[in-house]
Amino acid sequence: MNDAPAPLAPDYYLTNFMTLLDWVETRYGDMLSPRLQSFSQQFRALSRPAMCLLVRLAGRKYRHFLQDSLRYSEIADIPQAIDELAARNFIKRNPASQLCDLLPVLTLAQLRFCFADRLDKPQLKLRKAQLIEDLQRLELPNVPWSGDVQTALGDLLVLTCQEDVDDLQLLFFGNPYQSLTEFVLQDLGIFRFENYALTQAHRLFRHPSELEQYKALQALKDATEDTTDMAALQALTAQLPLPAQSHIVKRRQMRLINRIAYRLEQAGELTEALRLYQHSTREPARERTIRVLDKLGAPQRAWQLAEQMLLQPNSEQERQVATRLLKRLAKKCQMPFHTQPEPEIDCKYLTLRASESQRVEEVTRQYLASVDAPCEHAENALFPGLLGLWMWDAMFADITGAFAHPFQLGPLDIYQSDFVLSRQEIFAALWQQLDDGSYVDAIRDTYQRKVGVSNLLVDWRYMNSDRLEMALRCISAEILKKIFSRMLFDLPANRAGLPDLIQFFPQSSSFCLIEVKGPGDKLQDNQIRWLRFFTSQGIAAHVAYVSWQ
Repeated sequence: MNDAPAPLAPDYYLTNFMTLLDWVETRYGDMLSPRLQSFSQQFRALSRPAMCLLVRLAGRKYRHFLQDSLRYSEIADIPQAIDELAARNFIKRNPASQLCDLLPVLTLAQLRFCFADRLDKPQLKLRKAQLIEDLQRLELPNVPWSGDVQTALGDLLVLTCQEDVDDLQLLFFGNPYQSLTEFVLQDLGIFRFENYALTQAHRLFRHPSELEQYKALQALKDATEDTTDMAALQALTAQLPLPAQSHIVKRRQMRLINRIAYRLEQAGELTEALRLYQHSTREPARERTIRVLDKLGAPQRAWQLAEQMLLQPNSEQERQVATRLLKRLAKKCQMPFHTQPEPEIDCKYLTLRASESQRVEEVTRQYLASVDAPCEHAENALFPGLLGLWMWDAMFADITGAFAHPFQLGPLDIYQSDFVLSRQEIFAALWQQLDDGSYVDAIRDTYQRKVGVSNLLVDWRYMNSDRLEMALRCISAEILKKIFSRMLFDLPANRAGLPDLIQFFPQSSSFCLIEVKGPGDKLQDNQIRWLRFFTSQGIAAHVAYVSWQ
Protein backbone atom coordinates (compact mmCIF):
# COMPACT_ATOMS: atom_id res chain seq x y z
CA MET A 1 0.00 0.00 0.00
CA ASN A 2 1.40 3.40 -1.00
CA ASP A 3 0.63 6.07 1.60
CA ALA A 4 2.36 8.88 -0.31
CA PRO A 5 0.11 11.95 -0.68
CA ALA A 6 -1.27 12.81 -4.10
CA PRO A 7 0.60 15.61 -5.95
CA LEU A 8 -0.71 19.08 -5.20
CA ALA A 9 -2.87 20.72 -7.85
CA PRO A 10 -1.18 23.69 -9.57
CA ASP A 11 -3.59 26.12 -7.88
CA TYR A 12 -3.69 24.34 -4.50
CA TYR A 13 -2.99 27.62 -2.72
CA LEU A 14 -6.20 29.18 -4.07
CA THR A 15 -8.25 26.23 -2.82
CA ASN A 16 -6.65 26.66 0.60
CA PHE A 17 -7.29 30.39 0.65
CA MET A 18 -10.93 29.89 -0.32
CA THR A 19 -11.25 27.38 2.54
CA LEU A 20 -9.82 29.97 4.91
CA LEU A 21 -12.10 32.72 3.58
CA ASP A 22 -15.23 30.56 3.78
CA TRP A 23 -14.30 29.42 7.30
CA VAL A 24 -13.75 32.98 8.55
CA GLU A 25 -17.00 34.23 7.01
CA THR A 26 -18.92 31.36 8.59
CA ARG A 27 -17.48 31.89 12.07
CA TYR A 28 -16.94 35.64 12.09
CA GLY A 29 -19.53 36.87 9.63
CA ASP A 30 -21.34 38.88 12.30
CA MET A 31 -18.23 40.87 13.21
CA LEU A 32 -16.38 41.34 9.94
CA SER A 33 -15.57 44.97 9.30
CA PRO A 34 -16.96 46.69 6.18
CA ARG A 35 -13.41 46.62 4.81
CA LEU A 36 -13.15 42.83 5.09
CA GLN A 37 -16.67 42.33 3.76
CA SER A 38 -15.78 44.46 0.74
CA PHE A 39 -12.56 42.51 0.20
CA SER A 40 -14.45 39.23 0.18
CA GLN A 41 -17.08 40.49 -2.26
CA GLN A 42 -14.49 41.97 -4.61
CA PHE A 43 -12.25 38.91 -4.40
CA ARG A 44 -15.05 36.49 -5.20
CA ALA A 45 -15.91 38.57 -8.29
CA LEU A 46 -12.43 38.05 -9.78
CA SER A 47 -11.64 35.53 -12.48
CA ARG A 48 -9.79 32.45 -11.28
CA PRO A 49 -6.42 33.54 -12.77
CA ALA A 50 -6.70 36.92 -11.02
CA MET A 51 -7.59 35.18 -7.75
CA CYS A 52 -4.52 32.97 -8.14
CA LEU A 53 -2.25 35.92 -8.75
CA LEU A 54 -3.55 37.84 -5.73
CA VAL A 55 -3.03 34.87 -3.41
CA ARG A 56 0.43 34.29 -4.86
CA LEU A 57 1.42 37.91 -4.27
CA ALA A 58 -0.09 37.99 -0.76
CA GLY A 59 2.08 35.02 0.18
CA ARG A 60 5.32 36.74 -0.77
CA LYS A 61 7.60 38.49 1.69
CA TYR A 62 7.34 42.00 0.28
CA ARG A 63 4.39 44.06 -0.92
CA HIS A 64 6.21 45.48 -3.95
CA PHE A 65 6.85 43.47 -7.11
CA LEU A 66 8.36 44.00 -10.53
CA GLN A 67 5.78 42.96 -13.11
CA ASP A 68 8.37 41.51 -15.46
CA SER A 69 9.67 39.22 -12.69
CA LEU A 70 6.34 37.45 -12.09
CA ARG A 71 6.39 33.88 -13.41
CA TYR A 72 3.61 31.44 -12.49
CA SER A 73 3.05 28.61 -14.95
CA GLU A 74 -0.54 28.00 -13.81
CA ILE A 75 -1.52 31.61 -14.65
CA ALA A 76 -1.64 31.80 -18.43
CA ASP A 77 -2.01 35.56 -18.89
CA ILE A 78 -0.36 37.42 -16.01
CA PRO A 79 -0.70 40.91 -17.58
CA GLN A 80 -4.45 40.41 -17.94
CA ALA A 81 -4.71 39.21 -14.32
CA ILE A 82 -2.78 42.32 -13.24
CA ASP A 83 -5.17 44.56 -15.18
CA GLU A 84 -8.10 42.91 -13.43
CA LEU A 85 -6.54 43.32 -9.96
CA ALA A 86 -5.70 46.95 -10.69
CA ALA A 87 -9.26 47.65 -11.86
CA ARG A 88 -10.56 46.50 -8.46
CA ASN A 89 -7.82 48.37 -6.54
CA PHE A 90 -6.16 45.24 -5.23
CA ILE A 91 -2.87 46.48 -6.66
CA LYS A 92 -1.45 49.82 -7.80
CA ARG A 93 0.94 50.39 -10.67
CA ASN A 94 4.06 52.48 -10.20
CA PRO A 95 3.16 54.08 -6.86
CA ALA A 96 5.26 56.99 -5.67
CA SER A 97 8.34 55.15 -4.39
CA GLN A 98 12.05 55.69 -3.91
CA LEU A 99 14.51 53.27 -5.41
CA CYS A 100 16.49 53.09 -2.17
CA ASP A 101 13.40 51.71 -0.35
CA LEU A 102 12.96 48.84 -2.81
CA LEU A 103 16.34 47.13 -2.66
CA PRO A 104 15.00 43.64 -1.70
CA VAL A 105 12.60 43.72 -4.69
CA LEU A 106 15.41 44.04 -7.22
CA THR A 107 17.44 41.17 -8.60
CA LEU A 108 21.20 41.10 -8.12
CA ALA A 109 21.73 42.18 -11.73
CA GLN A 110 19.30 45.08 -11.28
CA LEU A 111 21.04 46.21 -8.09
CA ARG A 112 24.37 46.26 -9.89
CA PHE A 113 22.83 48.18 -12.79
CA CYS A 114 21.05 50.78 -10.66
CA PHE A 115 23.93 51.49 -8.30
CA ALA A 116 26.93 50.89 -10.55
CA ASP A 117 28.28 54.37 -9.83
CA ARG A 118 28.15 53.75 -6.06
CA LEU A 119 29.85 50.37 -5.98
CA ASP A 120 33.49 49.38 -6.22
CA LYS A 121 34.72 46.22 -7.94
CA PRO A 122 34.74 43.99 -4.82
CA GLN A 123 31.15 44.99 -4.05
CA LEU A 124 30.04 44.07 -7.55
CA LYS A 125 31.03 40.48 -6.73
CA LEU A 126 28.98 40.30 -3.53
CA ARG A 127 25.89 38.15 -3.17
CA LYS A 128 22.54 39.92 -3.07
CA ALA A 129 22.06 39.91 0.72
CA GLN A 130 25.59 41.22 1.32
CA LEU A 131 25.23 43.85 -1.39
CA ILE A 132 21.95 45.13 0.10
CA GLU A 133 23.61 45.42 3.53
CA ASP A 134 26.39 47.52 1.96
CA LEU A 135 23.94 49.72 0.08
CA GLN A 136 21.82 50.30 3.19
CA ARG A 137 24.88 51.69 4.95
CA LEU A 138 25.37 54.27 2.20
CA GLU A 139 23.56 57.57 1.94
CA LEU A 140 21.72 56.74 -1.27
CA PRO A 141 20.11 59.57 -3.24
CA ASN A 142 16.33 59.78 -3.53
CA VAL A 143 15.64 58.40 -6.98
CA PRO A 144 11.91 58.06 -7.77
CA TRP A 145 10.52 55.03 -9.55
CA SER A 146 9.83 56.83 -12.79
CA GLY A 147 11.51 58.00 -15.97
CA ASP A 148 14.71 56.13 -16.76
CA VAL A 149 14.37 53.76 -13.80
CA GLN A 150 10.88 52.66 -14.85
CA THR A 151 11.96 52.36 -18.49
CA ALA A 152 14.89 50.14 -17.50
CA LEU A 153 13.20 47.97 -14.90
CA GLY A 154 9.55 47.95 -15.95
CA ASP A 155 6.36 48.51 -14.00
CA LEU A 156 6.38 48.38 -10.21
CA LEU A 157 3.34 46.85 -8.51
CA VAL A 158 2.24 47.20 -4.89
CA LEU A 159 -0.34 45.01 -3.19
CA THR A 160 -2.89 47.21 -1.45
CA CYS A 161 -4.91 44.48 0.27
CA GLN A 162 -2.19 42.84 2.38
CA GLU A 163 -3.81 44.07 5.59
CA ASP A 164 -7.07 42.38 4.57
CA VAL A 165 -5.30 39.07 3.93
CA ASP A 166 -3.38 39.36 7.20
CA ASP A 167 -6.59 40.06 9.12
CA LEU A 168 -8.28 37.02 7.63
CA GLN A 169 -5.33 34.82 8.57
CA LEU A 170 -5.33 36.32 12.08
CA LEU A 171 -9.02 35.51 12.51
CA PHE A 172 -8.42 31.98 11.27
CA PHE A 173 -5.24 31.11 13.20
CA GLY A 174 -5.57 33.45 16.17
CA ASN A 175 -1.92 34.52 15.85
CA PRO A 176 0.25 36.41 13.34
CA TYR A 177 2.77 33.57 12.89
CA GLN A 178 0.90 30.83 11.08
CA SER A 179 -0.08 31.10 7.44
CA LEU A 180 -1.46 29.13 4.50
CA THR A 181 1.68 27.00 4.73
CA GLU A 182 -0.12 25.00 7.42
CA PHE A 183 -2.61 23.79 4.78
CA VAL A 184 0.23 22.69 2.53
CA LEU A 185 1.98 20.75 5.29
CA GLN A 186 -1.23 18.84 5.90
CA ASP A 187 -1.89 18.34 2.17
CA LEU A 188 1.60 16.86 1.78
CA GLY A 189 1.12 14.60 4.77
CA ILE A 190 4.01 16.21 6.64
CA PHE A 191 1.69 17.08 9.51
CA ARG A 192 -1.52 15.37 10.57
CA PHE A 193 -3.71 17.20 13.05
CA GLU A 194 -6.21 15.95 15.60
CA ASN A 195 -9.87 16.20 14.68
CA TYR A 196 -11.26 18.30 17.53
CA ALA A 197 -14.48 20.28 17.89
CA LEU A 198 -14.64 23.75 16.31
CA THR A 199 -17.83 25.74 16.80
CA GLN A 200 -18.95 29.34 17.21
CA ALA A 201 -18.35 28.93 20.94
CA HIS A 202 -14.63 28.49 20.24
CA ARG A 203 -14.12 31.89 18.63
CA LEU A 204 -11.04 33.65 19.98
CA PHE A 205 -12.29 37.09 19.03
CA ARG A 206 -15.84 37.84 20.17
CA HIS A 207 -16.05 41.49 19.18
CA PRO A 208 -14.39 43.62 16.48
CA SER A 209 -12.72 45.70 19.20
CA GLU A 210 -10.80 42.63 20.40
CA LEU A 211 -9.33 42.13 16.94
CA GLU A 212 -8.36 45.79 16.74
CA GLN A 213 -6.75 45.63 20.20
CA TYR A 214 -4.75 42.57 19.17
CA LYS A 215 -3.55 44.35 16.03
CA ALA A 216 -2.74 47.49 18.04
CA LEU A 217 -0.55 45.42 20.37
CA GLN A 218 1.22 43.86 17.39
CA ALA A 219 1.86 47.31 15.90
CA LEU A 220 3.12 48.55 19.28
CA LYS A 221 5.41 45.54 19.57
CA ASP A 222 6.86 46.23 16.11
CA ALA A 223 7.31 49.92 16.91
CA THR A 224 9.06 49.30 20.22
CA GLU A 225 11.40 46.73 18.67
CA ASP A 226 12.34 49.16 15.91
CA THR A 227 13.38 51.98 18.26
CA THR A 228 16.48 52.36 20.40
CA ASP A 229 15.47 55.83 21.62
CA MET A 230 14.36 55.56 25.24
CA ALA A 231 12.27 58.75 25.04
CA ALA A 232 10.43 57.33 22.02
CA LEU A 233 10.02 53.99 23.81
CA GLN A 234 8.50 55.70 26.86
CA ALA A 235 6.12 57.65 24.62
CA LEU A 236 4.96 54.37 23.08
CA THR A 237 4.53 52.66 26.45
CA ALA A 238 2.20 55.46 27.58
CA GLN A 239 -0.41 53.60 25.52
CA LEU A 240 -0.20 50.61 27.89
CA PRO A 241 -2.07 48.94 29.34
CA LEU A 242 -4.98 48.68 26.93
CA PRO A 243 -8.40 48.00 28.51
CA ALA A 244 -8.29 44.38 27.35
CA GLN A 245 -11.13 41.98 28.12
CA SER A 246 -10.44 38.86 26.06
CA HIS A 247 -7.94 36.24 27.27
CA ILE A 248 -5.99 36.27 24.01
CA VAL A 249 -5.49 40.04 24.12
CA LYS A 250 -4.61 39.97 27.83
CA ARG A 251 -1.98 37.26 27.34
CA ARG A 252 -0.41 39.09 24.42
CA GLN A 253 -0.41 42.36 26.35
CA MET A 254 1.30 40.77 29.36
CA ARG A 255 4.11 39.42 27.18
CA LEU A 256 4.60 42.82 25.55
CA ILE A 257 4.54 44.67 28.88
CA ASN A 258 7.21 42.39 30.33
CA ARG A 259 9.43 42.79 27.28
CA ILE A 260 9.20 46.59 27.23
CA ALA A 261 9.50 46.94 31.01
CA TYR A 262 12.70 44.92 30.99
CA ARG A 263 14.19 47.18 28.33
CA LEU A 264 13.31 50.21 30.44
CA GLU A 265 14.76 48.57 33.54
CA GLN A 266 18.02 47.84 31.74
CA ALA A 267 18.15 51.47 30.58
CA GLY A 268 17.74 52.73 34.16
CA GLU A 269 14.16 53.97 33.70
CA LEU A 270 13.12 52.22 36.90
CA THR A 271 9.94 54.13 37.75
CA GLU A 272 8.36 53.54 34.36
CA ALA A 273 9.55 49.92 34.37
CA LEU A 274 7.90 49.42 37.78
CA ARG A 275 4.64 50.92 36.53
CA LEU A 276 4.52 48.46 33.66
CA TYR A 277 5.55 45.39 35.67
CA GLN A 278 2.73 46.11 38.12
CA HIS A 279 0.24 45.82 35.25
CA SER A 280 1.44 42.31 34.39
CA THR A 281 0.53 39.01 36.02
CA ARG A 282 2.78 37.01 33.71
CA GLU A 283 6.17 35.74 34.81
CA PRO A 284 8.69 37.13 35.48
CA ALA A 285 6.82 40.35 36.36
CA ARG A 286 6.77 39.68 40.13
CA GLU A 287 10.48 38.85 40.19
CA ARG A 288 11.38 41.96 38.19
CA THR A 289 9.12 44.11 40.40
CA ILE A 290 11.00 42.92 43.48
CA ARG A 291 14.35 43.67 41.87
CA VAL A 292 13.24 47.13 40.74
CA LEU A 293 11.84 47.99 44.19
CA ASP A 294 15.20 47.03 45.68
CA LYS A 295 17.02 49.23 43.17
CA LEU A 296 14.67 52.11 43.99
CA GLY A 297 15.58 51.87 47.68
CA ALA A 298 12.40 50.15 48.86
CA PRO A 299 13.73 46.83 50.25
CA GLN A 300 10.84 46.44 52.72
CA ARG A 301 8.28 46.49 49.89
CA ALA A 302 10.49 44.12 47.96
CA TRP A 303 10.68 41.79 50.98
CA GLN A 304 6.90 41.71 51.36
CA LEU A 305 6.37 40.85 47.70
CA ALA A 306 9.11 38.19 47.79
CA GLU A 307 7.48 36.57 50.84
CA GLN A 308 4.16 36.52 49.03
CA MET A 309 5.82 34.94 45.99
CA LEU A 310 7.43 32.24 48.12
CA LEU A 311 4.15 31.40 49.84
CA GLN A 312 2.09 31.43 46.61
CA PRO A 313 4.43 30.73 43.69
CA ASN A 314 2.95 30.45 40.23
CA SER A 315 5.75 28.14 39.15
CA GLU A 316 8.82 26.24 40.29
CA GLN A 317 10.93 29.09 38.93
CA GLU A 318 9.14 31.64 41.12
CA ARG A 319 9.63 29.50 44.22
CA GLN A 320 13.35 29.16 43.54
CA VAL A 321 13.82 32.84 42.70
CA ALA A 322 11.84 33.98 45.75
CA THR A 323 14.15 31.97 48.03
CA ARG A 324 17.22 33.58 46.49
CA LEU A 325 15.76 37.08 46.69
CA LEU A 326 14.72 36.69 50.32
CA LYS A 327 18.22 35.52 51.26
CA ARG A 328 19.66 38.68 49.72
CA LEU A 329 17.00 41.04 51.10
CA ALA A 330 17.19 39.62 54.64
CA LYS A 331 20.36 41.57 55.43
CA LYS A 332 18.98 44.87 54.09
CA CYS A 333 15.71 44.47 55.95
CA GLN A 334 17.33 42.97 59.05
CA MET A 335 14.89 40.09 58.89
CA PRO A 336 15.60 36.46 59.85
CA PHE A 337 15.35 34.04 56.96
CA HIS A 338 16.11 30.35 57.16
CA THR A 339 15.61 27.78 54.44
CA GLN A 340 15.21 24.05 54.67
CA PRO A 341 18.26 22.17 53.38
CA GLU A 342 17.75 21.05 49.79
CA PRO A 343 18.02 17.36 48.88
CA GLU A 344 21.52 16.46 47.77
CA ILE A 345 22.09 15.59 44.13
CA ASP A 346 23.87 12.29 43.52
CA CYS A 347 26.98 12.71 41.37
CA LYS A 348 29.19 10.18 39.59
CA TYR A 349 32.43 10.79 37.73
CA LEU A 350 33.42 9.08 34.50
CA THR A 351 36.62 9.20 32.50
CA LEU A 352 35.87 8.32 28.90
CA ARG A 353 37.60 8.35 25.54
CA ALA A 354 36.67 11.47 23.58
CA SER A 355 35.01 11.23 20.19
CA GLU A 356 35.40 13.78 17.39
CA SER A 357 32.05 12.87 15.84
CA GLN A 358 29.82 12.20 18.84
CA ARG A 359 28.47 14.43 21.60
CA VAL A 360 29.33 13.69 25.21
CA GLU A 361 25.78 12.39 25.83
CA GLU A 362 26.11 9.76 23.10
CA VAL A 363 29.58 8.72 24.25
CA THR A 364 28.21 8.27 27.77
CA ARG A 365 25.16 6.39 26.53
CA GLN A 366 27.31 3.90 24.63
CA TYR A 367 29.57 3.42 27.64
CA LEU A 368 26.65 2.67 29.98
CA ALA A 369 24.49 0.55 27.67
CA SER A 370 24.48 -3.22 27.83
CA VAL A 371 22.27 -6.03 26.60
CA ASP A 372 20.61 -6.38 30.00
CA ALA A 373 20.51 -2.62 30.71
CA PRO A 374 19.81 -0.62 27.55
CA CYS A 375 20.48 3.11 27.79
CA GLU A 376 18.46 5.59 25.75
CA HIS A 377 18.37 9.31 25.11
CA ALA A 378 15.45 10.77 27.02
CA GLU A 379 15.93 14.54 27.44
CA ASN A 380 12.60 16.38 27.17
CA ALA A 381 11.16 13.68 24.90
CA LEU A 382 10.38 10.57 26.95
CA PHE A 383 8.36 11.92 29.87
CA PRO A 384 6.63 14.72 27.93
CA GLY A 385 5.74 12.10 25.31
CA LEU A 386 4.33 9.74 27.93
CA LEU A 387 2.39 12.64 29.44
CA GLY A 388 0.99 13.58 26.03
CA LEU A 389 -0.15 10.02 25.33
CA TRP A 390 -1.64 9.62 28.81
CA MET A 391 -3.65 12.86 28.73
CA TRP A 392 -4.41 12.94 24.99
CA ASP A 393 -8.16 13.05 25.50
CA ALA A 394 -7.81 15.86 28.06
CA MET A 395 -5.66 17.89 25.68
CA PHE A 396 -8.15 17.67 22.83
CA ALA A 397 -11.35 17.84 24.87
CA ASP A 398 -14.13 20.20 23.81
CA ILE A 399 -13.31 23.13 26.11
CA THR A 400 -14.44 26.67 25.31
CA GLY A 401 -11.52 28.75 24.08
CA ALA A 402 -9.18 25.78 23.66
CA PHE A 403 -9.22 25.57 19.87
CA ALA A 404 -9.39 28.31 17.27
CA HIS A 405 -8.48 26.56 14.01
CA PRO A 406 -7.80 23.07 12.62
CA PHE A 407 -3.98 23.25 12.78
CA GLN A 408 -3.18 23.25 16.50
CA LEU A 409 -0.71 20.95 18.22
CA GLY A 410 -2.61 21.30 21.47
CA PRO A 411 -5.15 23.49 23.27
CA LEU A 412 -4.50 27.21 23.60
CA ASP A 413 -4.76 27.01 27.38
CA ILE A 414 -2.30 24.16 27.91
CA TYR A 415 0.19 26.50 29.58
CA GLN A 416 -2.43 28.32 31.64
CA SER A 417 -2.84 27.74 35.37
CA ASP A 418 -6.43 26.48 34.99
CA PHE A 419 -5.64 23.86 32.32
CA VAL A 420 -6.20 20.91 34.67
CA LEU A 421 -9.00 22.57 36.64
CA SER A 422 -11.08 23.17 33.52
CA ARG A 423 -10.84 19.43 32.74
CA GLN A 424 -11.30 18.23 36.29
CA GLU A 425 -13.50 15.21 35.55
CA ILE A 426 -11.26 13.99 32.72
CA PHE A 427 -8.15 14.21 34.90
CA ALA A 428 -9.92 12.45 37.77
CA ALA A 429 -10.43 9.49 35.44
CA LEU A 430 -6.81 9.67 34.25
CA TRP A 431 -5.43 9.63 37.80
CA GLN A 432 -7.70 6.67 38.51
CA GLN A 433 -6.11 4.81 35.58
CA LEU A 434 -2.71 5.19 37.24
CA ASP A 435 -4.16 3.95 40.53
CA ASP A 436 -5.84 0.84 39.10
CA GLY A 437 -3.22 -0.04 36.47
CA SER A 438 -5.43 0.45 33.43
CA TYR A 439 -3.16 3.29 32.23
CA VAL A 440 -0.87 0.80 30.45
CA ASP A 441 -3.57 -0.41 28.05
CA ALA A 442 -4.94 3.11 27.72
CA ILE A 443 -1.57 4.56 26.68
CA ARG A 444 -0.95 1.68 24.28
CA ASP A 445 -4.36 2.20 22.72
CA THR A 446 -3.75 5.93 22.31
CA TYR A 447 -0.38 5.23 20.71
CA GLN A 448 -1.88 2.79 18.21
CA ARG A 449 -4.77 5.12 17.31
CA LYS A 450 -2.86 8.38 17.20
CA VAL A 451 0.66 7.53 16.04
CA GLY A 452 1.79 10.32 13.70
CA VAL A 453 -0.95 12.77 14.72
CA SER A 454 0.58 16.08 15.81
CA ASN A 455 0.71 16.64 19.54
CA LEU A 456 2.60 19.43 21.29
CA LEU A 457 4.15 16.99 23.77
CA VAL A 458 4.78 13.91 21.63
CA ASP A 459 7.82 13.79 19.35
CA TRP A 460 7.01 10.97 16.94
CA ARG A 461 10.60 10.91 15.69
CA TYR A 462 11.50 9.73 19.19
CA MET A 463 8.46 7.89 20.48
CA ASN A 464 8.34 4.45 18.86
CA SER A 465 6.63 1.30 20.08
CA ASP A 466 9.82 -0.29 21.47
CA ARG A 467 10.67 2.75 23.61
CA LEU A 468 7.09 2.99 24.77
CA GLU A 469 6.95 -0.67 25.82
CA MET A 470 10.27 -0.44 27.65
CA ALA A 471 9.11 2.67 29.51
CA LEU A 472 5.78 1.09 30.50
CA ARG A 473 7.62 -1.99 31.74
CA CYS A 474 10.28 -0.20 33.79
CA ILE A 475 8.58 2.99 35.06
CA SER A 476 5.97 2.30 37.71
CA ALA A 477 2.58 3.96 37.94
CA GLU A 478 3.61 5.54 41.25
CA ILE A 479 6.62 7.23 39.65
CA LEU A 480 4.67 8.32 36.57
CA LYS A 481 2.08 9.89 38.84
CA LYS A 482 4.73 11.87 40.70
CA ILE A 483 6.43 13.06 37.52
CA PHE A 484 3.18 13.89 35.72
CA SER A 485 1.95 15.85 38.75
CA ARG A 486 5.10 17.95 38.85
CA MET A 487 5.03 18.58 35.10
CA LEU A 488 1.40 19.70 35.22
CA PHE A 489 2.07 22.09 38.10
CA ASP A 490 4.21 24.21 35.75
CA LEU A 491 4.14 22.64 32.31
CA PRO A 492 5.95 25.43 30.41
CA ALA A 493 8.98 25.09 32.70
CA ASN A 494 8.81 21.45 33.76
CA ARG A 495 8.55 19.88 30.32
CA ALA A 496 12.21 20.91 30.03
CA GLY A 497 15.25 20.28 32.23
CA LEU A 498 14.79 16.51 32.37
CA PRO A 499 17.92 14.32 32.38
CA ASP A 500 19.68 13.44 29.13
CA LEU A 501 19.63 9.66 29.44
CA ILE A 502 17.55 6.87 30.94
CA GLN A 503 18.97 3.44 31.63
CA PHE A 504 16.38 0.67 31.82
CA PHE A 505 16.73 -2.47 33.92
CA PRO A 506 14.00 -4.74 32.50
CA GLN A 507 14.74 -7.70 34.78
CA SER A 508 13.93 -5.63 37.86
CA SER A 509 11.40 -3.34 36.14
CA SER A 510 13.35 -0.27 37.17
CA PHE A 511 15.41 2.54 35.66
CA CYS A 512 17.89 5.30 36.39
CA LEU A 513 17.98 8.84 34.96
CA ILE A 514 21.34 10.38 34.08
CA GLU A 515 22.14 14.03 33.44
CA VAL A 516 25.41 14.20 31.50
CA LYS A 517 27.84 17.07 31.94
CA GLY A 518 31.01 17.34 29.92
CA PRO A 519 34.10 19.33 30.90
CA GLY A 520 33.10 22.87 31.85
CA ASP A 521 29.34 22.22 31.74
CA LYS A 522 27.18 23.31 34.66
CA LEU A 523 23.71 22.33 35.79
CA GLN A 524 20.94 24.76 34.82
CA ASP A 525 18.29 25.85 37.33
CA ASN A 526 15.54 23.68 35.86
CA GLN A 527 17.86 20.67 35.82
CA ILE A 528 18.74 21.25 39.48
CA ARG A 529 15.05 21.44 40.39
CA TRP A 530 14.32 18.14 38.63
CA LEU A 531 17.29 16.33 40.18
CA ARG A 532 16.38 17.52 43.68
CA PHE A 533 12.81 16.41 43.07
CA PHE A 534 13.97 12.94 42.03
CA THR A 535 16.10 12.67 45.18
CA SER A 536 13.23 13.79 47.42
CA GLN A 537 10.89 11.26 45.83
CA GLY A 538 13.31 8.33 45.90
CA ILE A 539 13.58 8.19 42.10
CA ALA A 540 16.96 6.92 40.88
CA ALA A 541 18.82 9.77 39.18
CA HIS A 542 22.30 11.26 39.16
CA VAL A 543 24.65 13.58 37.33
CA ALA A 544 27.46 11.98 35.35
CA TYR A 545 30.40 14.36 35.19
CA VAL A 546 32.53 13.26 32.25
CA SER A 547 36.20 14.00 31.75
CA TRP A 548 38.24 12.85 28.78
CA GLN A 549 41.16 10.44 28.84
